[in-house]
Amino acid sequence: MKRKQPETSREAYLALTNEKLSKDYSDIIEALKVIGTGTYEEIALFYGWQDINKCSRRLKELELKGLLFKTGTKRLTKRNRSAFVYQLTGSQPKTEIQQNKSVKNSDNHIKELINAQQPTLF
Repeated sequence: MKRKQPETSREAYLALTNEKLSKDYSDIIEALKVIGTGTYEEIALFYGWQDINKCSRRLKELELKGLLFKTGTKRLTKRNRSAFVYQLTGSQPKTEIQQNKSVKNSDNHIKELINAQQPTLF
């Protein structure tokens, strides 16, 4: 049985602008460029986001767009729960040295995301 989405969730989703989604997408992509792989919690911590659930929602959307994927491994969160580890499509796991280098915002996928339409979830 499919769970019914609460009306407040629908309203919150519909209130998102394409610009806001594009910024969140760009932030997640940039974080994964720097750290290589990460869970929703690790990516949210990278940017200091208080709402870690925002990150998990955007990860699923980026996965559906084919821009990242689950690596097949899981890591424990601060709450001792398993979380999927994500990686950018077409990237190799980073070494510790590569993770410490700054990465320029030059990825073509970010430009595509800025022009992308908001996906239909409801």
